Formats: sequence, C-alpha cells, structure tokens
Amino acid sequence: MDQSKVQQAVQSLFDMEIEIHPISLDVIERSVEIAYSYVVTVYDSVFVALAEKLGISFITADEKLIQKLSDFPNVHHLSKFMDNL
Repeated sequence: MDQSKVQQAVQSLFDMEIEIHPISLDVIERSVEIAYSYVVTVYDSVFVALAEKLGISFITADEKLIQKLSDFPNVHHLSKFMDNL
C-alpha cells in the first residue's frame, strides 16, 4: 500500500469519530470472568465487558465468538447490520 492510501485510511478512522474509553479495573475483572466462563480470549471479552458497561452493542463478524457468547443479548453478528450500511 502506498503512502497516500495509508494516509487516506488513517483519515477515514478519524472521520468516523470513534470514542476511546479507558479500560477500568472492573471492566478487566469482568472480561476475565467472561473469558473463563465462555472459553474466549480476554482480548475478545474485554470488548464485550466494555460494551456491557456502556450499555451498547458489541458487533463482530467472528462466527465462533458469536456462538460462544450467545447468552449475551448485546453481542451481534455484523451481518445483522449490513442492510443499514
């Protein structure tokens, strides 16, 4: 990828106005609980725990993760939202 394409990609990230939230101890503790209870990585479960705390949806394209976290009403597959794009 050439430099201009990388710069365009970086700009598009800023254009999305993504909010950055610090990860607190309670989110980490919850993510470890989720990881061990549902046999998923802490990396994946921290997103679920943060979404849970913020009261928002966690959207992923990871089919296996969706299956493992089917108990969570805020975890959704990306395909559910594709018509809205």
